[in-house]
Amino acid sequence: MTVSTRAGCAWTAQSDVLWITITKGWDGKGRGSVAYQVEPQSNPADRVGSIVLGKYQHRIVQRGPSEGGGGQ
Repeated sequence: MTVSTRAGCAWTAQSDVLWITITKGWDGKGRGSVAYQVEPQSNPADRVGSIVLGKYQHRIVQRGPSEGGGGQ
């Protein structure tokens, strides 16, 4: 995910749920990037989390695994 701010403007990225881990780019100034990892979902229900940067949120929706296994 790319972060764009004015030069010299500091930012910090934080996950608001335990199943999203920021792996690179926790903080910076100006333009930068954030990498993250999402843990596998075993519960059939969908789940929603966010990476928060100040007043902005990057929303992540993870669908539960489909049942039935009707793949080809």
